[in-house]
Order: sequence, then C-alpha cells, then structure tokens
Amino acid sequence: MPKAQPKNHFAKPRIHFAALFGVGVDADLLHYWIPHYKALELDSYSVFLHESDNPALNAAVESRFIMEGFRVTMVPEGAVRNNPVCPGDPGVGVRSIIMEMVALSMNEGDYLVTADADEFQQWTESPRATVERGVGVVLGDLIDCFDDTLHAPDPTKTLAENYPTEYFNLSSLWKEHPYNTKKICMSPARYPVDYSGSHEVKRHHHDVLPRVVVTGPIMVLHYRWRESALRRVMGRPNWPENEIRSIKEFFGLETKSV
Repeated sequence: MPKAQPKNHFAKPRIHFAALFGVGVDADLLHYWIPHYKALELDSYSVFLHESDNPALNAAVESRFIMEGFRVTMVPEGAVRNNPVCPGDPGVGVRSIIMEMVALSMNEGDYLVTADADEFQQWTESPRATVERGVGVVLGDLIDCFDDTLHAPDPTKTLAENYPTEYFNLSSLWKEHPYNTKKICMSPARYPVDYSGSHEVKRHHHDVLPRVVVTGPIMVLHYRWRESALRRVMGRPNWPENEIRSIKEFFGLETKSV
C-alpha cells in the first residue's frame, strides 16, 4: 500500500465540474453549454451521458465532449428508466446517486460545480475568486427563458435571441406545486447536498453542517421550455394530464402530437 502523502495546507482547493447530460433531450444545447462552462476554467470536467435510443447521436455527443476535454461516462438508457430510487422521475434518482459518488470521490478540500444540461449559470466572478473570498456554497435562482412556442434553438442565433422572454418559475402558471427555483450551484465536496432535482441540503442530515458561508443567488438561465419539453414530462406522475394540457394551451400546441 502506498504511503499516505502529507497534507499541503497551503495548496489551493481544486474546483471540479460534473453533470448528468440527457442526450435525447438536450443535444440541441450542446454547442452553447460546453463553451459556457468551459469558460469558468475549472480544474476538471466530467459528464455522465444519459444515452438516447439513437446510437449515432450518442456517439456524436460523446465525441464532442471528449474533444473538449471532458471525462465521459455513458449511462445506459435502461439504467435511468428502470431505476427504483425515484419511480415518478427516474432520472432524478440516478442524478442523485451519480453526483453523490462524484462528490465522495473528491478530496475533502475540493469544491463541486454542477448544473443540469438546460441551465446556464451567470457567474459575476469566477468560482475560484468566490472560493478565495471564503465563500463555500453558492445558490442559484432559476429564471425560465422561452419563446411563444416550443422550438429547438437555431444554432445561428444566441440563446437570448432564440428565447428572449424571461419569467421567474414559468411552471407556476400551470403546476399546482411548482419546482423549487433555488439550487446549490457550488459546494464543498463533503457538503450534504441532495442532488435530486432542486439540489437542496439533505432534509434528514443529522450531522452538524460544515461552517460554510452561503452566497447568492446568482442567476441561472433555464432553457427547459424547448421542443423537447413535453417529452420530458410525458408519463411522469408529477406532471398530470391536466398540467400537460395547460402547457400545450400556453404554447399554442393543443393539436400537436408529441
């Protein structure tokens, strides 16, 4: 067994990025999403690709991430859909398991930045500068960005040009219990984050929380409401038929089959 190395108390903490990326629903954001987060210049980048049923698309997305310096792990489609952890929204359960494993694999003094594939965090300073100021946990406020209909982004335009309307928590217009718009965007490796969906602190965490300063929220531009939006929510118990019908009415898609 190799001899343990002495801790360097003067070493700068490493800041890592990791995320679960749904190929089938988020590939249209790929060429926006990669440069956005690579611009943060973090110490490492990992992505877990939830495979689609299109092998060619899976290969193309995997190749692009590898080319951009991401460490890529493929997550088979069945591993998400058949996951018993969270049957109402299976992807959430898998995301929680994966991100907790990532956090536990990091050194105790490291930090983790994570974002969903349709989220674009608007940092006013670099995460490294934030950590150097003594801030450990950064919260984000989701701002929904959309157009008057559900459409895929035109890659010749910016996301702001594609989806110019901003609304705080758009789902509150049709969902009885809208999603939580506050998310933990960055935290220390051992901070007890519940990575299932809203990224809150674990509700049943009985240990004393680390003494970490919390700042924020930073804005997180949320591009969920695109062409793939209805495919995301169809068949999930947390999106009843009447709510899906309200979404279609809002975007003028009452007669469109999905």
